[in-house]
Amino acid sequence: MAERLNHTERGHLSNEEIAAFIDHQVSSEELDAIIMHVADCPSCRELVARTTMSQIFVEDPASI
Repeated sequence: MAERLNHTERGHLSNEEIAAFIDHQVSSEELDAIIMHVADCPSCRELVARTTMSQIFVEDPASI
């Protein structure tokens, strides 16, 4: 992933950025930027939460 975030045209995180964030595949600089963005953007916050829950369900359906 590039050293700087590559938000979509609407200013939201891309699916690739969200996946990298959830998979812990971002640099510390990217992590800080994503956390700050998610804190201020309800739409991205919701998408990160849903994506995280989906991943947890796929890995362990009984955990939900």
